[in-house]
Amino acid sequence: MTITLIRHGQTLWNAARRMQGHTDIPLCDIGLVQAKKVAARLANVPCDVIYTSDLVRAAKTADVIKSVIKSHQAGCIAEVVTTTALRESGFGIFEGRVYDEAREEMEAYRQRGQPYPEAESYDEFYGRVQDFLKEVTASGHEHIYIVSHGGTITAMICHLLDLPYERRVDYRVGNTALYSFKRDTDLFVMTLENDMSHLDAV
Repeated sequence: MTITLIRHGQTLWNAARRMQGHTDIPLCDIGLVQAKKVAARLANVPCDVIYTSDLVRAAKTADVIKSVIKSHQAGCIAEVVTTTALRESGFGIFEGRVYDEAREEMEAYRQRGQPYPEAESYDEFYGRVQDFLKEVTASGHEHIYIVSHGGTITAMICHLLDLPYERRVDYRVGNTALYSFKRDTDLFVMTLENDMSHLDAV
């Protein structure tokens, strides 16, 4: 089994370092170009199914990828499965804020082990990611694409590599970055990390 994780293309809020969380912000023009670039990169990489967050920035990226791989892979019938389980972690009252301006306030909540007001807890977030991956890895698909968000991808990496999860705000997952994993018996091995070489010309 192989799993390929793909972050969505850029949005205007990404460019401004605004926290999006569950706020449904579309791709900007650059983000759409990035989606087409990563789709071209994946054009001939086997795919049985594409799972995507329901938020439009991820769903649009997934649609672009599906269109390109179907035109390049004869007989490819990969479907797109949309799910709220792949949403970014919620930032509650901090959504829409510029991260650098809210850093100290957010850190105070993290130090106390408290969720941000009006947001899901860390346990709730990681729990839904774990439940999703357990279901997907038992699905029988051999080549899986997952289009999601930076924080969600970080959580999936921790689960797949059996690492302790903590919210790692210093770990940057680039827009349309690729991560690949191959299952070796019961364990997954990362074969590609934060690869954005397809954006060299953007």
